[in-house]
Amino acid sequence: MIDLTFYNAVALCLGGVSIFVAMKILNNQRKVRIWSKWSEQSKNKVVLHGMFGGRQVPTASPFVLKVETYLRMAKIPYEIDKVDVWGPKAKTPWLSINGRNISDSQFIVEYLRKKYDKQLNAVYSEEKQAIGMAVRVMMEEYMYWGGILWRFTFGGRDTFEQLRKGNITIGEFMIFKMIAPSLTSMAWTQGLGRHSEQEVIEIMSNCLKSVSKILGNKPFLLGHHPCEEDCAVFGQLASAVFTENSPFTELFENELRNLKDYCQRMKEEYWPDWNELLHH
Repeated sequence: MIDLTFYNAVALCLGGVSIFVAMKILNNQRKVRIWSKWSEQSKNKVVLHGMFGGRQVPTASPFVLKVETYLRMAKIPYEIDKVDVWGPKAKTPWLSINGRNISDSQFIVEYLRKKYDKQLNAVYSEEKQAIGMAVRVMMEEYMYWGGILWRFTFGGRDTFEQLRKGNITIGEFMIFKMIAPSLTSMAWTQGLGRHSEQEVIEIMSNCLKSVSKILGNKPFLLGHHPCEEDCAVFGQLASAVFTENSPFTELFENELRNLKDYCQRMKEEYWPDWNELLHH
């Protein structure tokens, strides 16, 4: 008599795999339908898809804030979509225009620059533009991943509630519990997550000090005129500057006061509706 236990186990595993594959296929088909839907909009209509409705900043994503600030700075009309927030590369934000779906904040900025001929950096020398790019990459690498660790790994629920400015709902806490381990794992893979909390804060502080020295007394990062990189720097700085009890509050009030003033200038210049957009 043949013992069917092994075969039953194999069949069960294969059945589970089949269900998983089927769900994956259906989910991908659903995503394709979503992206196709946004490909059928009016000509030259710009739609920015992303997470919006933060309590201390208009969006929890520094990259969404970067792109929307750029759209405002370049005076490009756009609409907001708060529902289909994940694009074809599983990234937020993403942009829909003329049947194209563009993912990655920097690709979006570069596409818009070329399409609308917005040469915001042209007033600066190639050397200054290179400095701006270096600052952007540093901020989007260290400040972003450091911010992920600060929000979801080191601080836990208390930090998350501070960022949300008040007690979080059960639903928000469940979302936090689901995404925190994944984000911590991603930060470990990136490298910054392998360090202690104090080491990460020191890395981020040194990053901020470098940006502060480059900014100096200038109104914008490279001089008296705003550039593309101002959008990225503001996007990464905003949540740290405008969040109560961040690890850098004392620095922003004293040694790095110019960064706080810079964010206030950017907010007043390009976000006169900032307070109206906050979700209380």
